[in-house]
Amino acid sequence: MVKLIMDREFLCGVNNIDYAGIAFNKFPIELADEMRLLWFNSYIGEYRDFVRKFGIFGYVADNSVRYHKPVFLGETVTVQTKLREINEYFITFRHIISTPSGAKSSTVTQRLVFFNQNTASNQRISELLPLIEGYFGTERAISTCEILKQEL
Repeated sequence: MVKLIMDREFLCGVNNIDYAGIAFNKFPIELADEMRLLWFNSYIGEYRDFVRKFGIFGYVADNSVRYHKPVFLGETVTVQTKLREINEYFITFRHIISTPSGAKSSTVTQRLVFFNQNTASNQRISELLPLIEGYFGTERAISTCEILKQEL
C-alpha cells in the first residue's frame, strides 16, 4: 500500500480540556476529522466544492480510538495521517497523535464510506475516482487518483 502521508501540529487549547487541564476524550477524534479534510484538500482539491457539485460525501462509518498518553493544556501535538487502506467500498485513514516529547498519545482509525445524495446509495470508489479526476483536473488530483486506482 502506498501511503499518502501528511503531518500537522495542533495546540491543545482551553476548549479541548477538562477541569484538570487534560484533553477530553473527543480531542483525538476532532483532530482526526480535521486532518481528513486537510488530507483531501491537500492531495486532491477542495472537498466542500466537490460535495456541492456532485452530492457525494464521505462519512465516517467506523471510528476507533486507542488512548496511550494524555495531552495537557498548552501542549502542541503532532498528527500524522496516513491512507491505510482502500478498496471498492471504503477508505481507511490512520491518525497517530504524538506529544511534544514524541510519545504516542493516541491512535485514531477512521473508515470512510462515500454516499451519493442524488441516488441515495453508497458510491463505489472505482466510480468516484474518475469524477474526482475530471472535476479537479489538477496534476495533484490526477496523480493521487492514479495511486489510489493502483491499490483497488
